Amino acid sequence: SGTAVVGPVTRRGTLCEDLLRGLPDWFGIEASIVEYRRTVEELPSFVAEVDGEPAGLLALKPTAPAAVSSPAPARAGVAPPAVRAAAP
Repeated sequence: SGTAVVGPVTRRGTLCEDLLRGLPDWFGIEASIVEYRRTVEELPSFVAEVDGEPAGLLALKPTAPAAVSSPAPARAGVAPPAVRAAAP
């Protein structure tokens, strides 16, 4: 099993929405999900992958970074490499 971080990339709104919809207890407000998707579409982002599959997303906004990752045990630990890749 391999973990990789891809980025910076843009146009990851759909991935953001998919990840958020996978966390309904944390992100259950439809209007917020739609806004996150729209916003992330334009932001430079880093995608954490496990075995070639997206497992998390770090979107960089000049005023405040936002990160979302899957809670699945197989994807544990993907956020720290994404943050390291995004750090200047």
